[in-house]
Amino acid sequence: MPASSHSYLFSLYSVLKSSRYEEQLVALFQQEWSDFTHESLNMANTPEAIVVERNNEVVAGIAFTRYPAPDDPNVQALWLNAVYVKPKYRGLGLASV
Repeated sequence: MPASSHSYLFSLYSVLKSSRYEEQLVALFQQEWSDFTHESLNMANTPEAIVVERNNEVVAGIAFTRYPAPDDPNVQALWLNAVYVKPKYRGLGLASV
């Protein structure tokens, strides 16, 4: 973590369908990918999306998806669909947790 005079406290939460974080996470991802949709979150057979929150603000998130594996198209592999950290919070290791 870079040296800083600021101290940050973050919380991690799973994003359940229709949770208070769902809309915020979709909006966060749409800042980078305008075509990201609600359907892209919590797809079948994937881990729940995760948000990082600070002072009731979603500052980062990750979502998963399944696609055919590169070496065997008959196998559905787990892929990172989206990882985004607001610019103000980059360099703090949030995407490496």
